[in-house]
Amino acid sequence: MIYQVTTVFRGSELMPRGYWVQAISTDKTLDFNAYVWNVEPKMQFDYATGRGRVDSAMKVSDRYQGNRYTR
Repeated sequence: MIYQVTTVFRGSELMPRGYWVQAISTDKTLDFNAYVWNVEPKMQFDYATGRGRVDSAMKVSDRYQGNRYTR
């Protein structure tokens, strides 16, 4: 397995907006390139300062219907 994870910042923000994940297996049966957003339900992040606060109204939508990891 060869993989790479790259943090993605906007401007001079202290907290990354997300992570770019790329991987390929040596036998080439696995090959993916995905973006993972840096978000959390019920948390509001200030990416400029790196601070977060509880926000009960904050929702993260799952755009992938049938996602087995959704409760």
